[in-house]
Amino acid sequence: MREYEMMLITDPDLDENKRKEIFLKIEEMIKNGGGEIIKIEDWGLREFAYPIRKKNMGYYTVWEFRSNPEIPLSLKSNFRLMKEIFRVMILRRENVKSYKKKKEE
Repeated sequence: MREYEMMLITDPDLDENKRKEIFLKIEEMIKNGGGEIIKIEDWGLREFAYPIRKKNMGYYTVWEFRSNPEIPLSLKSNFRLMKEIFRVMILRRENVKSYKKKKEE
């Protein structure tokens, strides 16, 4: 199993219950695929550099999880169907760590 980091930007107009419902679905997709969630960081509302879907802000969360390589592909394809999710980026943790090391040097 590999470790991944996923940044998710959701619609800022969603109420807390709807956002939790979406996050539970994501958690379920990861766990049903044999993965496990390491950590979820809530970054809250942040302003965009440019409008996305006529909105200037989005709700950011960062997920760290372990899974088989098929899970991130499945997540991305499911996210395309969810209008509440504005953007998603999934990276392998080893690539994130090497980027952070290069940035520090």
